[in-house]
Amino acid sequence: MLQSLSIRNVVLIDKLDLDFKSGLSVLTGETGAGKSILLDSLGLVLGNRAETSLIRQGEDKLSVTAQFSLQKQTPALRALLDEYEIEADDELLIKRSLTRDGKGKIFINDQPAGAKLLKEIGKYLVEVHGQFDNQGLLNPANHLDVLDAYGAYKPLAERTATAFAAYKKARAARQEAEKNIARAKEDEENLRHWVDELEKMNPRPDEEDELGKKRQEMMNAEKIIDSLNYAYGALTERADVQGAIRSAQSAMDKANTLVDGRYQTIIDMLDQALIDISETVNELEEVSHNVSLNQNELENIEERLYALRGLARKHNVAVSDLPQTLADFRNRLSTIELGEEGIAALRKAEDTAKLDYVKAANELSSARQAAALQLDNKVMSELPPLKMEKARFVTVVEKTDESGWSEKGFNNVYFTVATNPNSPQGPLNKIASGGELARLRFAEIVLERPNLLFLDEPTNHLDIYTRENLTEALMAYTGTLLMVTHDRHLMNSLGCPILYLEDGKATLYPSYDALMGRAAPAAAPEKAGDQPAKAGYGKEQRRRRAELRAKIKACEDEMEACGAREVELDNEINSPEVYNDPDLLRQKSDELSDLRFHQEELFAAWEKAMEEQEQYEQAADEE
Repeated sequence: MLQSLSIRNVVLIDKLDLDFKSGLSVLTGETGAGKSILLDSLGLVLGNRAETSLIRQGEDKLSVTAQFSLQKQTPALRALLDEYEIEADDELLIKRSLTRDGKGKIFINDQPAGAKLLKEIGKYLVEVHGQFDNQGLLNPANHLDVLDAYGAYKPLAERTATAFAAYKKARAARQEAEKNIARAKEDEENLRHWVDELEKMNPRPDEEDELGKKRQEMMNAEKIIDSLNYAYGALTERADVQGAIRSAQSAMDKANTLVDGRYQTIIDMLDQALIDISETVNELEEVSHNVSLNQNELENIEERLYALRGLARKHNVAVSDLPQTLADFRNRLSTIELGEEGIAALRKAEDTAKLDYVKAANELSSARQAAALQLDNKVMSELPPLKMEKARFVTVVEKTDESGWSEKGFNNVYFTVATNPNSPQGPLNKIASGGELARLRFAEIVLERPNLLFLDEPTNHLDIYTRENLTEALMAYTGTLLMVTHDRHLMNSLGCPILYLEDGKATLYPSYDALMGRAAPAAAPEKAGDQPAKAGYGKEQRRRRAELRAKIKACEDEMEACGAREVELDNEINSPEVYNDPDLLRQKSDELSDLRFHQEELFAAWEKAMEEQEQYEQAADEE
């Protein structure tokens, strides 16, 4: 259960600390006072999306901290906490903050966590029920998820989803292969011509660069040969470089003997210079012979470059990519030649994946059939306290054709109901009224046995009979209830502490009576002159009696007008155009709640005036 909720800088709330006890707690206040802000705040610690618009005006950061008791935790919650190595004994402390720049932090028992994990944990902590939740029951598309949430076959559902993904992948591979074969057959003649053309050319990946360099060399061959010949002559013909080095060596040998070998390093350097000169001369001779002046060879190189570049433009690729292009064309031809064999293998893989999926989906369908029977029986067991003991609730589980297969299996699931013994069974969205939908939704929630049930305006848009039934059901509910409501009758009937929100402030009242007496002035000591005067005594008494008669008449007229408007609002709320429009429905429901509150205030004023008038009448009779 939720033990405490601490809110800082959320919309209208600057600071609020709530401690919850076992039993029912009610939050009430005028429309716009900030009751729904508590739901938004609770939603933050349950993993809902954090919006910077929730940050209080003028503040840079919001934070919400919630403390939960885990004494009645589910095994699934314990397994989830263990999986993420979150240490938790009997309590779970969740803190979430958000800054104006959109950066948020989440801590679970002082351990950093992500929003995804928080949302997973939140599912096991609080069940939130709002005034428009029953609309989800109107859409049969939601019924499958409701049944799956009730059924204990999550591993089977996951296996079905995995099998469907594998089947979908195998089917896509087969379809893609067939498309490729079809495209290849359309281009078969061209492909064979292109392959033959490229094979004759036999391009190499780096051939363009090699030919370009060689072409450039041949175009500069004469200049290159002249430079090489000049260098060779400088080393051999114009000067006897090698002879000079040898002479220097001889002189240094003589000097070295006179200084005990101290000049040996210089002699070694001269030896190396002689070797380098000799090798350089030999290299010059060799490279000179390799420089080609063959004009035919140059023409051949240019022709091949032109041909390679032409093929590259033809196939819209770089010259270096021509070898890969040839390989691709060969593969496409192989696809045609070996297509049927390859398609057969892909079909076999697809059939195997399909059989695996069908097997898993059939098992899932059987599990859903069993869960549907259990759900029907349990819903039926919860309907008598809601005054629907004669209703029949049936969950229909049908198999779809192959076009309806998905990761959720091949079932259509929808709820049917017969609200009267002699009425036919029909779809929930066609048969059930708004009040009946609300009761069915409450029965669904009760089946989940949440530790904490949060109700947001549960009696809005309900008729009087249904409101009474829901009140009785809430009185019999054994879990912990936290409720946001305008309904004074509901608060008074349930008897509970009330947190009243008004002008941005929260005040805790121990009971409904304490709330209604919040503005009553303290009683002053009675004086003799304060007693109602006798009927015939003075002008002031006659004036007051006239005021009372006018006030009573005004209250009665206004209460009559409010009653008429209440009937109009009830009719509007139950109309399809309003009931199917969430925004309009919320607007009309809030107006109805405010109207009922005003009716109670009018009745209190009328009753007080009647009591005072009765005092004057009694005094007149006594006189």
